[in-house]
Amino acid sequence: MPLGLYGERFGQTNVVGAGLMYKTRSNFLIGAEHNTYFGSKVKESVLSSLYASGNGIINTEGVYGEVKMYHRGFYSLAFVGRVFPLGINKNSGIVLKLGAGALQHKIKMVYDDLVLPALSGDNYKGYDRLTNGFMTYQFLGYQLLDPKKRLDFFVGVDFLQGYTQNRRSWNWDTRERDTRKRQDFQLGIKAGIIIPLYKKDKSEELFFED
Repeated sequence: MPLGLYGERFGQTNVVGAGLMYKTRSNFLIGAEHNTYFGSKVKESVLSSLYASGNGIINTEGVYGEVKMYHRGFYSLAFVGRVFPLGINKNSGIVLKLGAGALQHKIKMVYDDLVLPALSGDNYKGYDRLTNGFMTYQFLGYQLLDPKKRLDFFVGVDFLQGYTQNRRSWNWDTRERDTRKRQDFQLGIKAGIIIPLYKKDKSEELFFED
């Protein structure tokens, strides 16, 4: 769920990603991950200035052209954390992660550029709102690493804070350059599988998350 200025541009979205995580003998974690956005709820009417009578964009054939808009982007981060065991299984329990990295998002528009010249070439960049910048990250959840290796997973809540800015030199619809500093927040439920790779002595583990 995008929040703040992020929530003014996009609705609920989906994120898929993968990462590597190393756990020490004392249950400290260090790792990195990359995640990609794909959503279809765009709230910001970036093409309204092209609408004819407020109904749509007239194409070269004299009819309304169809433009579909999507939420696209990614965030990549490095993190540290710790596992707080519950019970005798020292590899399973409450997980806390803190991280930092880079966030980027934009509006992807799908259309027939042969009949919608207003969006062709560099004109497209004046509407896509390409935005990126520094981000911080927190995750609180639970992970299970089954000693019998039947099922290994994690689930929890993550919170992301992006300190970003529009990177386009001009917005065609507003007729100005957007120089404001943004605060793009995101709150979500995150779950996935863990593929563990154990050392021979099993004192330290390397995990692959997907």
